Amino acid sequence: MNILTIIGNGFDLGHSLPTSFDAFIQSNPSVYPKKYATFRGGDGTWTRVELDYGKQLCKILAERSWHDVTEVVEQIISDYGLNEYGEVDYFGFSSDAFEAEYQAIQFRVDLLSEFEKDFQQYLRATCGDAVLCKIVTYNNIRRILNASSRIISFNYTGTIETAYGVTNVDHIHGSVDTSIAIGSGALDEAKESLIDDKCPTIDKFGRDKYGLQELAGYYDYDEEGNRYPKVFIERFFNEVAASATEREAEVFNLLDVKNKDALISRISTIASLGEEHYDRVYIIGHALGVADYSVFDAINKDAEVICLYYSEDKKAEMESTLKSLGFLCTMVPNAEIFR
Repeated sequence: MNILTIIGNGFDLGHSLPTSFDAFIQSNPSVYPKKYATFRGGDGTWTRVELDYGKQLCKILAERSWHDVTEVVEQIISDYGLNEYGEVDYFGFSSDAFEAEYQAIQFRVDLLSEFEKDFQQYLRATCGDAVLCKIVTYNNIRRILNASSRIISFNYTGTIETAYGVTNVDHIHGSVDTSIAIGSGALDEAKESLIDDKCPTIDKFGRDKYGLQELAGYYDYDEEGNRYPKVFIERFFNEVAASATEREAEVFNLLDVKNKDALISRISTIASLGEEHYDRVYIIGHALGVADYSVFDAINKDAEVICLYYSEDKKAEMESTLKSLGFLCTMVPNAEIFR
């Protein structure tokens, strides 16, 4: 039987490890609550941390004002004026609104890097091998892990390897021994928001995405009715469009560079899941957050899914999520397995 087991943070919590967001924040109460206040949202679970972080990024991008390039062009012409040839002394697209947006994104990307570094150090101190080799293990968990053809862990700890001696583990977001990546889904969501119609960073269809061709028609003649040479007007507006696109690309690249390796690994995992056919899938300790839907969606839908849940109020929600993803599932309380 080809068995896939997916592990989430509830797996570590079920082994009494202090891997929750709140436990980390309270490990340095004089610094972390204030420093990382921007990450805390909703119930403080990792699912909500990533979800709210992504919402913050998308909110900044959705409220951008500088991308109305036509207004900027008119301001440039108003400030500099067109000479007798229809040229303007213009050296690049600049905007205080753009700089403010860029700095807001930069702040959150840098803060995420610091968060990852501090959390990795915290896990090394609280969930290192010296701790893991002493934790209580469970026979039912051991049987599932030993029977699994593949294990995908969303955790950064080595609990499975050290406590259970199982090594075929794919840490999709990195591990404490290498590097960890938090918020990859949120970063990818923010990048996607830059490609939609409201914030068209990348125009695959060659459209006049800034509306500059239409605007250029209003500047064919000077105030005395003399026609400007078309080549100069077109050159000016083309320079504006190219410069604005370059600025948008700066924001996109800022998001793209962060955790790029982790995103590539995630894409590779999803692709490999689509190439396999599993008879049974165990989901242990995973909250089925929206950021990870793409991973679950890659699994064949005729697999027998056994999903563990930790509370009755979450049972119906998790079951509904799995059904919406196309799975028929059996819901099992943690208490039946963690023993």
